[in-house]
Amino acid sequence: MAARRGAGPLVGAAIAVELACLLVLVLGADDSHRLLVPAARRAFPGWLAGPLPRIDAGLAAGDIAGLMMVMVLGYGIVLALAPRIQGRWPLAVCIAAILVCGLAPPLLSADVF
Repeated sequence: MAARRGAGPLVGAAIAVELACLLVLVLGADDSHRLLVPAARRAFPGWLAGPLPRIDAGLAAGDIAGLMMVMVLGYGIVLALAPRIQGRWPLAVCIAAILVCGLAPPLLSADVF
């Protein structure tokens, strides 16, 4: 991990938790979950489902809110320690998050239409 002394373990843990929460949200965005994919309220076309349409994490609205709150707290930790982070490590984390989001349908957005 390319972080200065003291910030490394905390930043790494916060980012790992954020990516794990994001992965659970992506896995919870199946065709029956209209809260995560509001564009599919009336119909859920197959092309909208993403590459993992059969996986369902069974998330309720409270679970989604909890995951998002944990992600906000993790982001706050990373933001507070941002001056101590160096190197290309943040770029790698951003690429990982984009790849995870690419496995999901358009989350929390109707802009696809």
